[in-house]
Amino acid sequence: MDTKKNEWNNSYINKDNYVFYPHEEIIRFVSKYIKKRVGISDFKPIIEEKKGLDMGCGIGRHIIYLDEMELEPYGIDISDYAIEYAKKWFYHENKTHLIDRLTVGSVEQFPYEDNSFDFVISHGVLDSMEFNTAVIGVLEVFRVLKKGCYFYFDVVSGDDFNHYREYAGEELVKSEHEKNTIQSYFNYRKIKKLLGDNFEIIECILIQRESVINQIKNSRYHIIAKKREL
Repeated sequence: MDTKKNEWNNSYINKDNYVFYPHEEIIRFVSKYIKKRVGISDFKPIIEEKKGLDMGCGIGRHIIYLDEMELEPYGIDISDYAIEYAKKWFYHENKTHLIDRLTVGSVEQFPYEDNSFDFVISHGVLDSMEFNTAVIGVLEVFRVLKKGCYFYFDVVSGDDFNHYREYAGEELVKSEHEKNTIQSYFNYRKIKKLLGDNFEIIECILIQRESVINQIKNSRYHIIAKKREL
């Protein structure tokens, strides 16, 4: 874990992962399955409870968004540097109540009790590690998520200019952005293998972005899964 932590700390130290605004697919997920904003200070709850976990929360952009939606967010990340930065950001934004909800830790072992969360989100995390580690992480999500509740995550597809649609291998990142971390590519079969029998896939959307000018193409699967009542 120490080696992985160093790699991700370096990424944050270099400010490669300093993102301050919530991802639009997480906004869409929350609005459709958790809680919808219907006015300046009016909300329409879709589920009764509101405690959520951001797995791989980074510097906390989705924690702040969930708090603004009047939900109860918690965050965990392997990078202690990212967590410390998140605490400084929360303090600056007068959101000190969020500081104690942040934890430095691995996806392989959450410090939370069974069935303790009403939803889990994870953006750009499960494809940034070896597949076997991601499987353990999903098992931890299953453990801490309540029955019948939702899990949003996204993973990268091989559908770009350097690979092919069904490519599902793993590579060591050589570019400066997230250098020396693992990039695990997914297809639908690998997504189903990741989730196993513990989750039902509710949505699986492939979103592609292609720059006509720079000839850069990337694709990501955005998945919403529901914990099965086994």
